[in-house]
Amino acid sequence: RILRETGNRGLQRELHAGLNRAVRPFHAALVSHLGAYLPSGYAPLVAASLKVKATGGGSRVRVTTTAGGKTAKRDLSALNAGILRHPVWGRSRFVRRSGGRHRDVRSANPWVTQRVRPGFYDDQTRDLAESARRECERVIDDVARRIEGGT
Repeated sequence: RILRETGNRGLQRELHAGLNRAVRPFHAALVSHLGAYLPSGYAPLVAASLKVKATGGGSRVRVTTTAGGKTAKRDLSALNAGILRHPVWGRSRFVRRSGGRHRDVRSANPWVTQRVRPGFYDDQTRDLAESARRECERVIDDVARRIEGGT
């Protein structure tokens, strides 16, 4: 709030850039170990869409991890718990419509729930959390000093 009141957009950008720099190792750790937790056809899809972002400042910083899909975000909390829901690959069927015309229509693939190795997020970020916390504190303290100094 104080940072917003100063009206110094440069300091705001510096704070957000510093916080995101502090959580960058999370992204690298997650992407590098996805293959050990997820099926070989699904791991590259999650890796390509994975984003890690830090927001906030002051007394609270939030780290948000998201992964987008074609139509909706991927359920990372379920993946971390060891549950993967997906359509059966290569399985679709033609359904003949009744009525005057005989036109075939492709029906959607059935969805299944598959167990995967749990902990893809927790296992990789546990060790990095403390160093990221220290780096976020350093960035916030640096910006606070600059606000107090009037820079």
